[in-house]
Amino acid sequence: MTAIALPGKAAGRSGAVALGIVLLLAVVGLLAPWLAPHDPDAINLMDAFQGSSAEHLLGTDASGRDLASRLIWGARSSLAGPLLVVVLATVLGVVIAVASAWRGGWLDAVVSRCLDVLFAFPGVLLAILVVALFGAGLTVAVAALAISYVPYIARIVRGAALSERSRPYIMALTIQGVSGFAICRRHLIPNLMPLILAQSTLTFGYAMVDLAAISFLGLGVQPPTADWGVMVASGQPSIIQGFPQECLYAGALIVVVVAAFNLLGDRLDEWTR
Repeated sequence: MTAIALPGKAAGRSGAVALGIVLLLAVVGLLAPWLAPHDPDAINLMDAFQGSSAEHLLGTDASGRDLASRLIWGARSSLAGPLLVVVLATVLGVVIAVASAWRGGWLDAVVSRCLDVLFAFPGVLLAILVVALFGAGLTVAVAALAISYVPYIARIVRGAALSERSRPYIMALTIQGVSGFAICRRHLIPNLMPLILAQSTLTFGYAMVDLAAISFLGLGVQPPTADWGVMVASGQPSIIQGFPQECLYAGALIVVVVAAFNLLGDRLDEWTR
């Protein structure tokens, strides 16, 4: 069995900083009802485009809504959406990859061809097509992106599973009469967990960018719900009026989170090699 170290320690100092940023923003999203100083959806046109002040730390948007409160509440959907994408894609990808590598033969050939077909469809394009069929919303976008990310995870895990399956301990367990399901659940998948964790971490950043883009196009999270992608879209007209704060703050948070996850994923990927 491969020893699994603590993620922060394995990722190094820069990875630990990235992990700290992600955890901080996750805590902010969870505690949004208590941290947000104002109702994120409260409209007050008399306070439109207010600058930073004691009452509005980051100012207000075109509708007079407090930007700090909307950014805090927006952390929930902006982080929860990609997390759901990663969880669904990882579970499906690992199950498909391990089953394909273990059974081999025609099943492996069919799975490989299906993964190749899915590779031909960009995640955002597939999500747009699915949303056009089933309607806009975060749930539909998450499901579509999860399906589009399955081949990326499945292909990497399949290769590692094929290598792991050829190890002597797998043959020894098979000779002892241990079922294939038990071997995969108790030994094969746990030994692949460092690789799975690294790939899932990298996938989170891509999923966040894609979901933000979908929300920007008006096909994901719907206004007036506080979401960083929605805020980038709704704040775009204000840039011409000389008030780029809403776009700037929301876009900066997206960049920071994506960069943190990419850095953390790279460090974990180095650890697995």
